[in-house]
Amino acid sequence: MILIAALTIAVMIANMKRLPIAHVVWFLTFLILGLTARRNVVLIGPVIGYLLAWNGGEVISRIVDRRGKLSRAGPYLTGWMVAVALLCVAATGTSWIWDKLGSNQQLGAGLRKQHYPIAAAKFLRDLPGRGDVFCENFGDAAAFAYYAHPKRRIFMDGRLEAYSLERFKDHFRIANSLRTPEAAQAVRLPPEIRFIYIRHGSPRRLSAAMQARRFTLIHFDPVGACFARADWVGTARGLPSPNFEDYDRPLTRENLVEGFAAEKRRFYAQNPPALNFRFASMLLAMGAGPRADITQMRCTLLGIRYLNAARTEDIAPSHLVTAALAWGYHQRALQCDVAPSARVPVDINSARALALYDQLDLTRLDDRDIRMSALHRIIAMKDARAIDAADEAVRQFLANLPPREQVLPPQAYLQLRDTIRRALDEANARASQLRKELTLGQRIDLLTSPRVGLIRRAIGELQTAADTDPQARMRLGDLLLRTGSIADAKSTYATVKLTPQDAWELALRDALCEWAEGKLHEAGDALGKLARQSDEPLVSYYHAVLLEQIGRYDEARATIAAAHTDAPVLGPLIKRIRQRLEFR
Repeated sequence: MILIAALTIAVMIANMKRLPIAHVVWFLTFLILGLTARRNVVLIGPVIGYLLAWNGGEVISRIVDRRGKLSRAGPYLTGWMVAVALLCVAATGTSWIWDKLGSNQQLGAGLRKQHYPIAAAKFLRDLPGRGDVFCENFGDAAAFAYYAHPKRRIFMDGRLEAYSLERFKDHFRIANSLRTPEAAQAVRLPPEIRFIYIRHGSPRRLSAAMQARRFTLIHFDPVGACFARADWVGTARGLPSPNFEDYDRPLTRENLVEGFAAEKRRFYAQNPPALNFRFASMLLAMGAGPRADITQMRCTLLGIRYLNAARTEDIAPSHLVTAALAWGYHQRALQCDVAPSARVPVDINSARALALYDQLDLTRLDDRDIRMSALHRIIAMKDARAIDAADEAVRQFLANLPPREQVLPPQAYLQLRDTIRRALDEANARASQLRKELTLGQRIDLLTSPRVGLIRRAIGELQTAADTDPQARMRLGDLLLRTGSIADAKSTYATVKLTPQDAWELALRDALCEWAEGKLHEAGDALGKLARQSDEPLVSYYHAVLLEQIGRYDEARATIAAAHTDAPVLGPLIKRIRQRLEFR
């Protein structure tokens, strides 16, 4: 814009003798207006575009009049310039150029879809009781002013200059305090503010508001989320529960969320908004937290579902979708808290997360997104109690850092390395106490227990065991599956020979491998077939968990209702999924 303004000044000077005084007034007026605030800069564009064309045309006409050859070439040059202008309009207006540049700029028809918080504004308008609205992104306030005023007043619309400096400072203070649960819990709010609206592009604030006991989620959609203050003083009726029923829909066999269509690239919209990815990222942020409640767990579940749809949509960069889905499964694994054992062979959420991380090229650590994915993979290994694998991964991570960061690694990287090393030392100390008279199965149980977590060592011991021992081979496949090594697990299972009575165990693991590969419906079909042939509670458990992830809750309830066991590990897992399904 600065270059165009400078060029406009140059042609106006060159056309000084024929320059209308009005052009000078227009130019100076809009230049001053554009410099008052960054958001006003674009206002000067149409004005200087006209001034440049008018005065530039005058200058070029005089040049052409003085040179005969240019005069004869004029019509052709005009045609070429019009063609170039039309191509530029098409390239930018259809967003083709932004797509090729990998930019987030979005132009063209229909690309502002689900951009404004209209649904939230209408929801608050129709909600009984008093209370005003605070928008952490003050640009969203206009929708609430238009649809909900005068019932709901807004704290500030920052696009207007009709506020005091103190009001701007207060808005910044409050919005900045919503970045952590602790600060959100303690931030001083005006007594008239009852509702907080947070946009989808603010994951830290969404997560903080969900974790702070001071706020309650009452409405969300792909644009953002609305929270009500639990400490609000005033006459208030009961607030509604979050509108999960609007978006908690099953995943179709095409891996799209039912009723939530995928965006497509069209000739007039080359880089449309990746709505599935955007919505899923928002849901995962709302589901994050060290002590997730049932609402956060449901947000994480939906986030995973919409991310699976985002892979099918294929609008957002694939490595970002894969990394987010891996993080979502890791988050789900922490919330479900499954401790794998000989009786429950794998935490499928953790295995899926690690398998997804393995699909990324985690050696390109000069890319910030890849670097964060590599860190999340290490944390996922640590949380899965694969301590020796996490130690190996963190050493590879530090070795692959860009030269500058290898010399002086960030403190957070070193703290993670030291945490894993301490855990590894403790694990090795416990493993050194293993008695030699233990059987191979008992040794593997201890090495892979949550208190030890030496999964790589356990894999090594099983690989050296006799190939004719089917239980050892199957246990080896389980551990490989737990680390996300799907191909190795499948090839190991293929070498196992079981009696017809125990064949269901291999069929179950084949289905789990398909699940870990992302073939959810194929795995569901296999588990459903196996559940009809067998009354094993372990099969019913995994089948119900998969149906829950896909969103087929009625089938999940029917499946888990028939599962009964007093087993110390499996029993509590079955009880937990029954409780989760009660809230659907």
